[in-house]
Amino acid sequence: MQKEILNSEKYRLISCFLITALFLFSLSLNAFCTSNDCIVGVNAFIMGSFGFLMFGADLMWLANPFFIVALILLFCGSKFSKYFSIISFCFSVGFLFFNQIIVNEAGDYYEIVSLGMGYWLWLLSSLLLFIAGLIFAKPIEWVDDQF
Repeated sequence: MQKEILNSEKYRLISCFLITALFLFSLSLNAFCTSNDCIVGVNAFIMGSFGFLMFGADLMWLANPFFIVALILLFCGSKFSKYFSIISFCFSVGFLFFNQIIVNEAGDYYEIVSLGMGYWLWLLSSLLLFIAGLIFAKPIEWVDDQF
């Protein structure tokens, strides 16, 4: 009975909706502050799509495409969602290890002085996506081969 509840399609879809809502809400808040300015999550999301080629902290933007793919796979009920979501979570956590970031097209580095609530909610959405991927993953069905 418990396994049927956890694998219920209704709960999987509700979790997809809530994780998406948390992710989108995180984009409306400050992601981080540099010595120059505070960057709102949506700006980091848009500018990161260009900046990830610069390496460093900007490379951690790659968490977003992995997050989106994992969310789509979870929505479809794929067991592969958990793999993409753990990669997304690792990239998200990786941002913690950097103290400088490029925030403009001139390539100027600015010191990261604080992380905003947007970053922490972004990180939480990635973690919740991984947990949902573990909970709602379809079990592997073994084929009984007869030799």
